[in-house]
Amino acid sequence: MNLAEVYGKLFEIGLSETEAHTAVDALGLDVVEFGAELAWRTGWLYRECKKHGLSLGDRACLAAGLHLKLPVVTADWKWKEVKGGPKVILIR
Repeated sequence: MNLAEVYGKLFEIGLSETEAHTAVDALGLDVVEFGAELAWRTGWLYRECKKHGLSLGDRACLAAGLHLKLPVVTADWKWKEVKGGPKVILIR
């Protein structure tokens, strides 16, 4: 889900398909498949995240962090206010 947002932003700024794939490949990401478990965790976060104005993509990222027991990285300070979420690392 979040990778779809990344591609969308790359296309929004005018990258071609090849350029977008090259940019994403250069990141060396391990992509986690969004299946039933992540869908459940994303839904579970709905009530807590709604009051902070977080999107479905935001919740999916937080859910992946919980599922993998890893911190998540963002520039959105509102993520730190989510109770029951993973550790949040702010990049600015």
